This record gives sequence, structure tokens and C-alpha cells, in this order.
Amino acid sequence: MGIVSPRVANEVYGVVLRRENYPPDREATAKRRREIRDHRLREGKPHAGSTSGLSESIRGLAGWKETLRFHEVLAVMQHKAVQVIGCVRCGHLFCQAKDNYKRFALRRARDLLELAHRTVPSGESYIGGYYEYYCPGCATLLQVDTFCSLLPASHEPLKDFAPV
Repeated sequence: MGIVSPRVANEVYGVVLRRENYPPDREATAKRRREIRDHRLREGKPHAGSTSGLSESIRGLAGWKETLRFHEVLAVMQHKAVQVIGCVRCGHLFCQAKDNYKRFALRRARDLLELAHRTVPSGESYIGGYYEYYCPGCATLLQVDTFCSLLPASHEPLKDFAPV
């Protein structure tokens, strides 16, 4: 207890605390996490210009085997000679292993003011924000990338994984 504020526990982690130093309310926490996932699925948008990362024939294959876990919930999955990136939590398949999974995740742009709940000390606006990337299958938060609005906009998400 006391590692994060009750507000952050609720907004970021979906943990509902009734009083400080008491265990979380399990039922309220489960409900809050469902609300967060539903909100992510409603608000998250596919990357502009990206179509489905995999053909339906590949998506329909059964018996995917995890060969390389590179993230808490993402792994390279293999079926015969085909390697893809998949969510180990829900089984959603994103794309070929060589591609950037973020292009096939749901993405939501966020303003830093939403996170901070206050302006910078000078009162000026923040000069950037962040993108949240979610699994389209289970709405698990996969990654967060920050950006600076004063720099030229890049339409490609940062690639943070490349199989060796």
C-alpha cells in the first residue's frame, strides 16, 4: 500500500480501494477493470492505413505454439513454418513476426493533461502526449509511446521488437 495514489490505482490499474491501507474491493475492482477494457475497445482505433495483418486462412489455423515470449502478453507463435505475433492472454493474432505489431493493435492518443490532471508549472500546455496500444481481442494495454508535438509527426509507431 502507498506505492501509488488511490486515484492512480483506480484510473491506471483499475483497483478500487474503499479506504487507505485496506485490501482492494474485489468485486468493484473486477467491475472497474471491465469498464476500462470496454472503454479501450470503444476509444481505440486501428492504425491509419493498416489492414488486417494476417489472412483469414492463417488466422483460422489451430495449434499455434509459443516460441518466443518477448512481452508480458505478446509472443512469437508458430504453426509449421509460419511465425506470427500473438496475444497469449486471449489468442488474438496480430501480424507476421517480422512486422510491427503496433500497426495492428488498437491505438489511442492521450494528452498528458489527462494523466497529470494539472498543467505544467508555467501554465502552458504540454508539448506532447502519448499513445496507448491495446490488444484488439482482450483490450490489454500493451505499450505506451510518448511523442512531442513540436517535432515532425511520424505516422509509423515505434518498433520495439524485431525477432533475431
